[in-house]
Amino acid sequence: AGLPVVNLSDQLPELPYPRVLPDNDAIGRVAAQEFLSRGFERFAFLVLGGDAPVVQERMGGFRALAEQEGKQFFEIDFTPNWQDPQAYNNLLPWLGRQLKKLPKPLAVLAQYDAEANYVVRACLDAGIEVPDQVAVIGMDNDLIYSELGPVPLTSVVSNREALGYEGAALLDRLVA
Repeated sequence: AGLPVVNLSDQLPELPYPRVLPDNDAIGRVAAQEFLSRGFERFAFLVLGGDAPVVQERMGGFRALAEQEGKQFFEIDFTPNWQDPQAYNNLLPWLGRQLKKLPKPLAVLAQYDAEANYVVRACLDAGIEVPDQVAVIGMDNDLIYSELGPVPLTSVVSNREALGYEGAALLDRLVA
């Protein structure tokens, strides 16, 4: 249509539009720093869609800081299981089994707050104490998930409102 466009998504990076995105690497590092400040030695990241750039970037920042500080890192990757039609029904039991295998205490980061609640629910179902054995942080500070889940979550604020304003300002410049 020949109209200015600003992309606010990390999907379809091949599209030739300017984009405004969060610094996902920094978001992952903020979560790692919080766990480091609390003395954790073992870190894990729940991956539910390993191909998504946001997942790779957030996990990358989290992992990089943890390993830079000499801490153990574990990737809990459910991605291959999504091919199973019963995948969603199997997620919590599978996740509980994976978490039971890992050394405790364990600091777990999930790519979003909803997924962080999966970690909490899997822990509770498997008899793993939250936050004593497994501490969990989510991302994006979505109050529906961080405040109303089975256990209130700490969540890294990604400041989506500011991204919207930055995108609108860029679009305004393009229109002008």
